[in-house]
Amino acid sequence: PVDALLKILGFGGKGGKTPGGKASKKDAKRRQEEAEAAYRVLSTRANSFYNGFVRLGCRISALTDMEFLSFLLGQMTDWDEDSERPPTLYEHVSLDPGGYDQIPPEKRDELIREAEKIREEAPPALGIGDLVADKIAPDTAKVFPDFLEVDGKFRTTMFVSGWPDEVFFGMLADLNRIEGRVKVVKFVDPRPKREAQQILGGRVAALRASSKTADDGNVNAEQQREIAQYTNEQALLEINSGRQRYLEMSVLVHMEADSEERLYGMAQEVQDTLAGWNVSSQLAREQMWEGLLSTNAFGHNYLSDRYCPFGMLSRPAACLFSYGSQQIDHEHGAFVGVDTRSNAVMTLDPRQLVNPHGVILGQSGGGKSFVIKSLSTRFLMFGHRQVILDPEGNSRYVRVAKKVGGAYAVIAPGSKHKINPFDLHEDYMNLDLLDDIFGAAEPDVEEDGEEHDPEDATRAARMAAVDGKAQEITRMVSLMAVTDDSNSSGAVGGLSGAEASFVERAVYEVYDAAGIKRDDPTTHHLPAPIFPDFWETLRGYAESNPIVENLLEKLWSWHSGSLSKIFDAPTNVDLKSKYLVFQISKVQERQKAPVMHAILEFLNGILSNRDEPSDCWIDEAWSLLAFDMSAKFIETMCRSGRARDNAMWLASQAINEFVESREGNFILDLAATHMIFRHEHQKS
Repeated sequence: PVDALLKILGFGGKGGKTPGGKASKKDAKRRQEEAEAAYRVLSTRANSFYNGFVRLGCRISALTDMEFLSFLLGQMTDWDEDSERPPTLYEHVSLDPGGYDQIPPEKRDELIREAEKIREEAPPALGIGDLVADKIAPDTAKVFPDFLEVDGKFRTTMFVSGWPDEVFFGMLADLNRIEGRVKVVKFVDPRPKREAQQILGGRVAALRASSKTADDGNVNAEQQREIAQYTNEQALLEINSGRQRYLEMSVLVHMEADSEERLYGMAQEVQDTLAGWNVSSQLAREQMWEGLLSTNAFGHNYLSDRYCPFGMLSRPAACLFSYGSQQIDHEHGAFVGVDTRSNAVMTLDPRQLVNPHGVILGQSGGGKSFVIKSLSTRFLMFGHRQVILDPEGNSRYVRVAKKVGGAYAVIAPGSKHKINPFDLHEDYMNLDLLDDIFGAAEPDVEEDGEEHDPEDATRAARMAAVDGKAQEITRMVSLMAVTDDSNSSGAVGGLSGAEASFVERAVYEVYDAAGIKRDDPTTHHLPAPIFPDFWETLRGYAESNPIVENLLEKLWSWHSGSLSKIFDAPTNVDLKSKYLVFQISKVQERQKAPVMHAILEFLNGILSNRDEPSDCWIDEAWSLLAFDMSAKFIETMCRSGRARDNAMWLASQAINEFVESREGNFILDLAATHMIFRHEHQKS
């Protein structure tokens, strides 16, 4: 029987020769080449695994040679790495067992020397007569239906026998809290797309048929069928579209204890823990030895197929990390809370992510303003300039500004605080130009493969400051001209194409009158014109042009009406403060968009210093996203933020304002950080 077993395993054969070739130098070389080829495949897979986990912030290393054997010994026996009995894995030559014991010693020594030359730069295979099983086999093993007794230790294996309709991140993490030695092993087998389509298509067809034929009056059963049908239809859609892959997933849990009673307790605890997530589990009865082999580093699931495999899409499978946690641990990050699962401190540094931007969504009272106040003050301590736009005035940002020595400005009719949208600060940039350079997906790389120089790009954007200001003031005026939904769909927001041309022409003219030349940056420090100067220029056009006369009617409130005292004077707000709060709660809803746009555009300069990181927080951002012009400006600020070392944070109660517009969806996709508080489902 032993000889028969060796033949099945591929060792030994007729005449004692190894199957596939006789013992010779040629045979040794062939087998070494096979080992090298297998090692290359294994190395490629290991590198892919390593790179994937490194991107997640994990530190992993490969077990090789003695380390690997020590690991296997520790898993299979009671061997201790501190033992005086050292493990041995390799003989001095890489040859398969069988056949070579029949060769005379002199000839065998010659083969060994030749083989040593062959494998000098290659990973060694097992030596003569060496088998992994011989090295790691326990001294005694008693096999029972429900457990094993191995070297005085009691072991058992369980498997997941059923998953809920939805899986969540961290479902298996609770198993780490069980006292004792618990090992979670997952086998993932990606299936071809055609096979996945057949499996899911068959399920959908069967469920559709059952919904028409099964009419037993059981409401719960009917609901379960509907849920299952919907789930499989969506899964089939994901497979057909190529967004996900279909995997066969097997999850095994192996336990070890000092007594049978403790082992039973651990198994019950595992079952209860998984049941808390609606995950079913069972003992691998009558297959305990197969379970022991399956949960060790042999890369194969020896349990019967009837036990384990379950179909699962690739994204849900990513939730099943055994050590999964919501923990964020950035070395130079701001404190954001404590992970309730691991009790670990969570620190966030958005600039370590793909991009520094963030979106905060939540119902009223959900904690959005608290998070803004907390993070803005903590980022301030790291040397970041902070700017907050407060459209409601009930979040007490002003109180925070006073406590940290910052400044605040109330921008409203009759307020003593003034900002001039026509100001050209030293660091003012043409954001549209900067966006054209840095808005590409690949950072700092041009189409021809050359890297962008951020300094050259920002210098060019500052040279084109007047052109950028003309574009942004045209957008601001277009928002001012929006009086209702009927005239918000002009060529440029609330302006027709002709009106927008006259506005831009007037902007250049008032700058020229103030001595500020578009092609001479040395004049940009001169006192800037103000909105009344711009108005007078437009009024000069209106004397002979009915188009401009109609435009002045739209803008009457901003020059002669209730809003005329907002932009009627030079800036008197302290822009040197590191913590600035702009409050516009006294501005009516319809006028908030142009005021917020004007403030953001006005702050362009102080938010564009590459030597000073800055964070801009926009509370109730729906006021801007509701209008295409202001939404596009926010998108531009986000796209150029990397070049300016500026992070944009948008907070809103209404998620629909994001998902129902192209710019809103872009901002959601661009923001690497999403925070959601007490948010209910909304139908768009």
